[in-house]
Amino acid sequence: MSRKSKEKICAWQAAFFPTGFSEGLQIEVGRYRTNEEHIVSGMFGREKIHYIAPAPERVEMEMKQFLNWFNSQENVNSVIRSAIAHFWFVSIHPFEDGNGRLARILSDMLLARADKSEFRFYNISSQINKDKKHYYAILEKTQHGDGDITEWICWYANTLSVALDEAGNSVSTILNKSSFWQRASSIPLSQRQTDMLNLFLDGYEAKITSKNWATLAKCSKDTAIRDIQDLVEKEILREDIPGAKRPSYSIIYDPSH
Repeated sequence: MSRKSKEKICAWQAAFFPTGFSEGLQIEVGRYRTNEEHIVSGMFGREKIHYIAPAPERVEMEMKQFLNWFNSQENVNSVIRSAIAHFWFVSIHPFEDGNGRLARILSDMLLARADKSEFRFYNISSQINKDKKHYYAILEKTQHGDGDITEWICWYANTLSVALDEAGNSVSTILNKSSFWQRASSIPLSQRQTDMLNLFLDGYEAKITSKNWATLAKCSKDTAIRDIQDLVEKEILREDIPGAKRPSYSIIYDPSH
């Protein structure tokens, strides 16, 4: 993996804001900030200051230290290095905007470096975006702490664990879907049946019932019952509890089980 330099980091930040504006306001792009940076929230006049970033005259030195560390080959666990990189970069806050996105990119790159691959099935950046409330809370707490970032690293590792679990579920869903259609490729199905099966194969969280089928397929309940019974006869679906008053069905991935 190539070394990261001030020029590359600045170019990435500039690429986020090609017009030089962010949310309607003109910002500094392609260079480290020259203004004080306070992370605030709340209405004008009632702002809450969450964090005060290093003074602009310190940014050059802070980023030089960060990039030297980032480009080093320390024998430290990759998850810990990734967590440190994210926290360190976002705490320096070297740009007027785009710091969070760059921190996520850099931390992802350290994980990829450890995997010795640019291709991964998991993405911690996406998982952080799903849990922004806790992310900002633990970030603020750590930035106001005594320099011990253990709690942040633990949160980061747990978030990565969730990302890995979700990636595993996604891969399983893809493999199951592929396996299913290999088996069912020669079975004649209507377009509606195919579309509905794909919906449930992609992980739609609802039981397969005639009522749900009719609602999702926008057809009558009688049509839904005929669709489902046809798939049962073709060993595509099986009744969960035979003879149930309100039957539900499951997809048969392997007829031998």
